[in-house]
Amino acid sequence: MPRAGVGLDLRPVEHKTKNRVSFRQMTGLDCPIIDLNSQQTLAQFIGHTELKLVATFKHLRVEPSIRSFSILQHRTRGLPIPTMEYFAGGGTLSQAIVGDARFRLAGAVELSPKFAAHYALEHPEVPIHQCDIRDLDPRDLPPVGCLIAGLPCTCFSPQGIAKKKLKGVGSELGDTGDLFVTFLHHVATLSPLAVVIENVPQFFGSSAIAGRLIMAHLERIGYHVNYFEILPYDQWGEPQSMF
Repeated sequence: MPRAGVGLDLRPVEHKTKNRVSFRQMTGLDCPIIDLNSQQTLAQFIGHTELKLVATFKHLRVEPSIRSFSILQHRTRGLPIPTMEYFAGGGTLSQAIVGDARFRLAGAVELSPKFAAHYALEHPEVPIHQCDIRDLDPRDLPPVGCLIAGLPCTCFSPQGIAKKKLKGVGSELGDTGDLFVTFLHHVATLSPLAVVIENVPQFFGSSAIAGRLIMAHLERIGYHVNYFEILPYDQWGEPQSMF
């Protein structure tokens, strides 16, 4: 959240000053142009990448956006990067996080009591939220620099669609098909440095809208999105079934 006291308040004064305000015609109206070219005035905004303007009657408030505060925090925090894992399961993916000195596992979210218990055994020092992500307020989570999510694929994989009898109905109609919406809310609230999402190819394909919505939304809120497909058998000989 924005730090208290960081911002600039502009109010009109009754007496004459040496400051002059220029005007520009916009839609037939004289719109004032305020020049804030002062190192002393703007020193508090050093390092910020985005400012917002809040206007009310005879009052302008200039302050960094929440996203700018998050970016500045990430830039000054350094390594290791605190990482939160969603849909953590038994902690298989977590091994890649704890195995890299650049990252620190800061927390996990897992609904299944069985998987959450196993995760706790694997990572006893890591807080785990054993709940449905839809019931979790992201403001209750610690600041993190990276979010990793292996969204449930039951509603998108060929096996899951056949098992749940969703074929021909639409993959997003399953009981977990809407989880990406809540996850995007967490991303927008926490503003992490990076987001990693793993799922089956069908999740990002033309037959489902979830993956495309995620990529479009992440780009809309300022992330650069990269998509690539991993082939476990071709790349490292991992046995897999495509059907």
